[in-house]
Amino acid sequence: MASAQSDTHTTETSPTKHTRQGAGHFSSFVPNADANKEQFANEMTARSVGPVPPTAFLRDLMSRSKRKLPKFARVKIRAVKYDAVARVKKKDDMYTPLMDIIRDYGLLPSGYRICNTSTTADKDTGLKPDVSIQNSELNAMPVEDVDIDGGEEQVAEAVVDNNDDNDNDDNDDGGDNDENDDDDDETPQGCDWHQLELWAEFKLKKSDDAFIRNYTNIESKVLESTGDAGRATYGQIAAYAAAQLARQHRNFIYSLLICGSHARFIRWDRSGTIVSEHFDYTKKPRHLTEFLVRYGRLSMTERGFDPTVQLATSQEKAQFQTAIQAQIADQTKRQIPDMANVIDEYVPCQKVTIKGFCPGEDRHVVLEQDFIIQKPFTYPLSPVGRSTRAYLALSLSTNGLVFVKDYWRPAEPDRVSESDIYIALMDNKVPHLAKVLIAGDVPENGEYTQTALTQDWSSKPKMCLTGNELRKYRHIRIVQEMLFPLSSAQNSKELVKAIRNAVACVQAAYKVKWLHRDVSAGNVMLTKDGEGVLNDWDYGLEIGSSRKAASFRTGTWQFLSIALGWNSRKYHDISDDLESCYWVLLYIAIHHCASDAELKHLDMFNQCNVKMNGDTVLTTGGNDKMLYVQSLNSLESITFECGPLEYVLIALGDSISEYYASMKLPTKKAAASLLSGTKTKTAPLPAKDVVPSRPYPVDKALEVINAALKASDEAWPEADILEDRFPRERASAHKKDVNAAVRKQATTTPATGSMAPPSGSGVHHRPSGSASTKRALPEEVEGEDEPMGTNESRSSKRVRTLSDAPMPGPSRPRAGR
Repeated sequence: MASAQSDTHTTETSPTKHTRQGAGHFSSFVPNADANKEQFANEMTARSVGPVPPTAFLRDLMSRSKRKLPKFARVKIRAVKYDAVARVKKKDDMYTPLMDIIRDYGLLPSGYRICNTSTTADKDTGLKPDVSIQNSELNAMPVEDVDIDGGEEQVAEAVVDNNDDNDNDDNDDGGDNDENDDDDDETPQGCDWHQLELWAEFKLKKSDDAFIRNYTNIESKVLESTGDAGRATYGQIAAYAAAQLARQHRNFIYSLLICGSHARFIRWDRSGTIVSEHFDYTKKPRHLTEFLVRYGRLSMTERGFDPTVQLATSQEKAQFQTAIQAQIADQTKRQIPDMANVIDEYVPCQKVTIKGFCPGEDRHVVLEQDFIIQKPFTYPLSPVGRSTRAYLALSLSTNGLVFVKDYWRPAEPDRVSESDIYIALMDNKVPHLAKVLIAGDVPENGEYTQTALTQDWSSKPKMCLTGNELRKYRHIRIVQEMLFPLSSAQNSKELVKAIRNAVACVQAAYKVKWLHRDVSAGNVMLTKDGEGVLNDWDYGLEIGSSRKAASFRTGTWQFLSIALGWNSRKYHDISDDLESCYWVLLYIAIHHCASDAELKHLDMFNQCNVKMNGDTVLTTGGNDKMLYVQSLNSLESITFECGPLEYVLIALGDSISEYYASMKLPTKKAAASLLSGTKTKTAPLPAKDVVPSRPYPVDKALEVINAALKASDEAWPEADILEDRFPRERASAHKKDVNAAVRKQATTTPATGSMAPPSGSGVHHRPSGSASTKRALPEEVEGEDEPMGTNESRSSKRVRTLSDAPMPGPSRPRAGR
């Protein structure tokens, strides 16, 4: 068996981190609101910049030039008072006075609707900001660089010189902004993220403020509150920002936070937040009024809308939906599960203009094409970072369906863009890559590209302490051939072939000094012909390049190698990418292949422990994965009906287990002696770099998979991919189901003096339509001094060759069990 040492390298690699974005899409459960608040608060720590004086925030972040507001607007600013908002005893009583003031004084243009959304959750996210300012015209007009209530001339007048209170203005016509004519907005209603301009969150107590209020020595402090109530508020508003940024084509958004009689302005982008000082809006009402008036008079690009995206015409929308429906109706074509979901009546259909070049062609030839998109396959789960959205799109140039990948890439000078990575891989003839049609950064105007701003404000004087995670991000789009998820495979053989291609791609890329670093169930995909490709190289790393590692990278938690789970700061190597291929195959097989797998088997992918090491928070995992590959011959392992598939999973699992067995881990006897107080000589737990003494068998994966693919056609089922056996469920719903089952069992169990085991205990049922088999308990073969990380005393009946593998069929038991 050919083996190769997994070469170490000195290129700095970013440590992995467990985040909502990196773990959420492939988690077994959707976390509840409290868990989300805590996760968001942790992720956003040290990403806030401020405190910015309110006048500076308005002048520098909400203006186009030094032109003044017209006289009627300045008179209005001085007239408004907010005492009625602050002198209430219940938080719910704060909304109506503010909404009335905005309407009565016409602080926002016509088209804006001020809504109480505090009690009716959005149907998609379950979120309910207290007050939402929505704009129905967002779904009814192109995104252009003009003011929403008309003309460029009015926009030019919409900027304030904060130091100029002179009422004499040459353009003053004594007019007034159009007032909102909605009379029924006090009735609570659901938030519509697609029409949302900005939102306001209210708290009755100042102690609920998400940010600190003592700015003494602010340069040595982080701005986020350390109190439980403040952190809960920060997690809550971060969830709102994430939902809005995910569902709109925005480069940034604004929001309001009101705590008692104090308020703050917040600007969110993919790097972090810029936060104003808190101010008493009853004593300084001008700040709050000016914020609202300014916002309503800014152009759409100045409000953060992406100028390269506009509403599709009715004809373009019809073309897009017809193409989707034709794809679904043609059963001779490969299908994307739930493909119809990309058409959603609640999501505006939009036209996006993409500029860039085609990798493999002359990059000096700039392409510019229009694509129609609607709803992405998944929404980003965090307000910061890459925030990737993948769309099924209609090319107006070819009238064909393609993929559009839209995300924000780290923009440091030593970071290679994904488009350049594809060029390097293609130049070196790395196989099994997706076909890229256009790739390029998204233009802002002229020579500039859309880039986050928050990080630039962190270097201004009298700003708080920020962390290394406050990075510069740049907007990029990549157009690819149409691809399909692994769940669209026709059978287990096609699934295994796709993993074979991913393994071959990893190996070929490594030979030319590239690592993927995010092999996941979302990045191994199928072409229309069923060929596996390794997609999404935005985390790619060139070995030997001169670069400074970022403070962390998200990756996809469920598919990290055991070693990276144990130690996130381990240098990422080919062993980690190859091991991830195994976890992808096992994960998809559990979800979509016939077996006796149970929901509990997915726990190993989600396992995450957070602990303190001095002042450092460590997120670790991988122990459950290790226990699984060590116990492939135990009752806890999984029996798959497809023999060759199970052979691949057993053989690769054994290989991984044997690789980690070369580490010097404490034996069971030695570990027990630590509790008895009589220490024996024992090796330490995995070292910092988690480097086994045995070389990683980089060629074994291909040998194992190729051997399985050579099995006879009779060994491979023709069409055995199932609907998802374990679809994601909200944690609260799962708990409710469990509680209901417990009550039912308790009331139906015969009263024999003790609780009888559930019916069928000890029997693991196969999916509906397949046979059930009773599995005997394995023999006790573990020795007293067996090392925790070895397999030497495991059953000698383990499946070693393909000829020993169980063949599909209802009566064929698994060999070696």
